[in-house]
This record gives sequence, C-alpha cells and structure tokens, in this order.
Amino acid sequence: MASINVDTTALEEALARLSETLDRRMSEAAEDVAVTIADYAKDHHDYIDRTGFLTASIAPGTVSGSFSKGTLSVNVQAGGKGVTYARYIEEGTARIRPRRFLAGAIEATEDEQAERFGAALEAALKESGF
Repeated sequence: MASINVDTTALEEALARLSETLDRRMSEAAEDVAVTIADYAKDHHDYIDRTGFLTASIAPGTVSGSFSKGTLSVNVQAGGKGVTYARYIEEGTARIRPRRFLAGAIEATEDEQAERFGAALEAALKESGF
C-alpha cells in the first residue's frame, strides 16, 4: 500500500493571511465606493439646490464591520444640521415626487462598484499568496 504525505503548512498560512487581507482590502474598497457614490450624487441630482446646502451635505460615511464576518458596511448620507429636508427630497412627500439622488447614484455606479470590489478581491488573493 502506498501513502503520501502532503504538507499543508503553506496553504494554512496563506488562508490565515487571506482573511486578514480580505478584511483590509474590502474595507478600503467600501470606502472608495462610498466616495464614488457620494460624488455621483452631488454631480447628477435633479433637484434644484437653491442654497447649495443639500448637495454640500452629501458625504460618504464611515466603514464598519468586517468582510470575513459578513458585516462590512458603509453608507452615504445627506442632510444633518440645517439640512433636515434631505430625506423628503430623496423619498418624496405627498406633495413632491421623490428625487432619489442617493438611490440613483447607487444604481448608476453599480458597474464601478463591482469593478472596485473585484479588484480588491484579486489584490487580496495575490497579496496572500494565491
């Protein structure tokens, strides 16, 4: 009977590096994607911003969570102090139609988002030795 021994030490080390590297690379990608979405929303909205406050309030949020734990998230926000009406512009009211400047930006940049996350995945695999 023949037997073979396989040393999986290098694979185990690479897998351990991959989890850490994926978390870092995907977090960086999420941050970049949020900036892309915010920039698009600022440049392509269809509302009239008489004061400039609403457009100026559009900003990427903070990345939180972990890719490896399935909790990675980032938001893009609009509004805040002095711009309490952002939600009404985005979602509409009984008297005004929704402008969907944030949702529209998310949809319009889907391909770019996919490319950025794909590049982050490729970089993490390469960096981890795969």
